[in-house]
Amino acid sequence: MSHVRLLPAFGLLFAVLGFAACSDGSGPGDKPAEPSIEAFTPSPSRIERGESVTLSWVTRNATSIRLLAGATAVELGDAKAASGSVELRPNETTIFRLEATGANGAEASREVEVEVEVIQPVAPTILSFTAAPERFGAGDPVVLAWKTSDAATISIRDEEGRPVEISGKDPAEDSISLNPIASTTYELLAAGKGGEAKATVQVTLVPAPTASLEGEQSQIVIGGSAKLSWTTTDAAEVALRAEGSSEPLSTLASGEIEVSPLLATTYVLEAKGIGGAASASHSIAVQPVVDVFVATTTDKVRPGMNAALDWTIRGATSATISNRAGLSGIFPSPTAEITGLSGMPLSGGTNPCAMATRH
Repeated sequence: MSHVRLLPAFGLLFAVLGFAACSDGSGPGDKPAEPSIEAFTPSPSRIERGESVTLSWVTRNATSIRLLAGATAVELGDAKAASGSVELRPNETTIFRLEATGANGAEASREVEVEVEVIQPVAPTILSFTAAPERFGAGDPVVLAWKTSDAATISIRDEEGRPVEISGKDPAEDSISLNPIASTTYELLAAGKGGEAKATVQVTLVPAPTASLEGEQSQIVIGGSAKLSWTTTDAAEVALRAEGSSEPLSTLASGEIEVSPLLATTYVLEAKGIGGAASASHSIAVQPVVDVFVATTTDKVRPGMNAALDWTIRGATSATISNRAGLSGIFPSPTAEITGLSGMPLSGGTNPCAMATRH
C-alpha cells in the first residue's frame, strides 16, 4: 500500500520594473520554472522483512533532490535529480519522502509508504530419514531416503564427519544409493530461514556367516549311532542334511543330533545370511556286518559240483562270494542290506566265503 502526499511549492514573486526611456533597450528578465515531482513510486509497496524495495522517481525543473526515510536522510550516491532509483532494505514499515529543489530555491515533495511485513520464519522439519536395508552385507548397496518441510538445503555426513555427495538432490524429498564398507551412522541436517533440524539413521555391516560341524565318530558299525554337533553365526537360514537329501535333519542355528546311517554318509551344514553363505561337512563310515552265510546243500557234493549258498549282509553296497580257489561272484546292491541264494562250484577241501564291501 502506498500513500502519496503532494506538498505545495512556494516560489518568490519577482517584479520587473521597466523604464520608458532606456538607453540600452534591454527587455524584462525571465521567471525560473517551479520544480515538480512527476512520479515517486515503490516497487513493491509491501515486502517481508529482509527483502528489498526499489524507489523510483521522475522530476521536472529540479536541480537537486533529497530522500528521507522517516527523519533520516538516505544516501543517493550519484543518482540523477531528473530521474533515477535506489534499492533499500527497510526493517520496518517506513514513510519515504522525496524533496526536489529548483533553481529558484522553490521545493516540491512527495511521500510514499512501504509496508514491511514481519513473518516469523518456520523452522525446517525432517518428516522421515530412512536406510534400506539397515543391515547389509559386504558390497551390498544401501539407499538413504528423506522427506522434509521448510528446508532450503540439506546435507548428509557419516559418523566420521565425511560428507555424502548429494548435489542435484531435492531437499524436500529424494533418495541416494550408497555402498558403505563398514557400520556407520548417517546424519541428515536440514537448514532453512527458521533454523536447522537433524535426524540420524544407523546401518550395520553384517559379517559373512560361519558354520562348524563336528562328529564324535567317523565310523560306526551298522546299527550303531553317532552324535553330530554344530554351531553357526550371523545366519538367517540354517539346514543340516544328509548329502543328497532335500529334507533337513535340523534348521536350528546350533545343536546336537544322533544319527544312525545305514550306509557311509556325509552330513552337510549350510548357513546363509545377509553377509553371504558358509558350509561344513562331516562323513561317517559304516562297517558292514555279515549276519548269515550258510550252505543250504544237505547232500555231500563232489569237487566241481554246485553248492547252494544263502547269506544276509547289512551295511554294504556289494558282496563278493568266493570259493577260495579262484572263482568268485559279485552281488551289488543299492541298499544297505544284501540277501541272496546262489550256487557255486566247490573245489576239493575248500569252504566258500563271503566278503561285504562299502563305498
